[in-house]
Amino acid sequence: MNSSSFSPSATPHPELYATTLHVLRSFGEPDIWPTLLVYWEYQLLQELGFGLDLSVCAATGVLEDLIYVSPRSGRAVSREAGAPYSEKLLALPGFLLDETAPLRETDIAAGFALTGFFLERDVLEPHGMNAAVGPRAPARLAVPGAGGGPVGVAVFSANKLTWLALLSVTPACAFSAHAQEFAVPASARTTIISETNAYRAASGLAPLRESAGATQAAQRYARYLALNNKTGHRADGRSPAERVRAAGVRYCKFRGENWHQSWTRPNRATVEAAMAKAMRFWKGSPGHERALRSASTEIGVGVAGAKHGNQWYYVSVQMFVDTSCLRDPPEKPLPPPPDRNPARQATP
Repeated sequence: MNSSSFSPSATPHPELYATTLHVLRSFGEPDIWPTLLVYWEYQLLQELGFGLDLSVCAATGVLEDLIYVSPRSGRAVSREAGAPYSEKLLALPGFLLDETAPLRETDIAAGFALTGFFLERDVLEPHGMNAAVGPRAPARLAVPGAGGGPVGVAVFSANKLTWLALLSVTPACAFSAHAQEFAVPASARTTIISETNAYRAASGLAPLRESAGATQAAQRYARYLALNNKTGHRADGRSPAERVRAAGVRYCKFRGENWHQSWTRPNRATVEAAMAKAMRFWKGSPGHERALRSASTEIGVGVAGAKHGNQWYYVSVQMFVDTSCLRDPPEKPLPPPPDRNPARQATP
């Protein structure tokens, strides 16, 4: 397969490349790599100019309860608007909108069915390649362990285009067992907070206050991901909400976590470039963008850097919490104490 059939070979796709590395490095973590692979196909559609619009309901414009996608337009449809046409619509798995959403048994198959429909219709068939690439059929994949041997076999429905593209855009990568941490200035954190609030302001939303506890949790997790070269929301064995609670943060509702990893070689990217890349990625991803515009009141941000071999990594983490129910009501002023000094009491 010649990748230039879909996209000019000289056209860079840095975001897709970064996601490709996330997928390949996650194969030792069976809880997360299937969802990342679905997301990779979703991002591939975007890069090829056939991106899906999962931000609002195509019929009503509502933002909540989006569970379908129109096969004709590639736009999301809400539960209520799509109910009369449910048999003709494609299922929209929740993790494509919110990476922290609970994963149901049918979500992975629904994700591959969704991306596969548009890949075959918009990418393969116009190039007469669906027969050459083959149908989306169950495939068995042995996931290699740290020692080189398989640690498990996953059975899933995958498009052969995915695997051919993964191999064609990703070089062989060897990662150093010992990471070298480098200092990231505090301006990285403040840049992300200010950019997030500017994005919210453009939608008429209130700015977020920085939470010291949430920032502590975000920084610890960013450092963990950077030093251990890991990805995902549960790489340390805990959920985002559990990490926030462990930092002593009190909140009414946990609204979400965004994370982003970028790398360059052989030279390290500037902090400004790395933070701009993270914000661009979050704004362009439906689930991450929802967190940016969530009904949160506070935000925590962590940014860490580490060098693995000749590759320089930045990891950025955002945590969003709603603390509106914890605000103390304004205290009524106390009445003045009685004056019991006889010298100041009025005489008849």
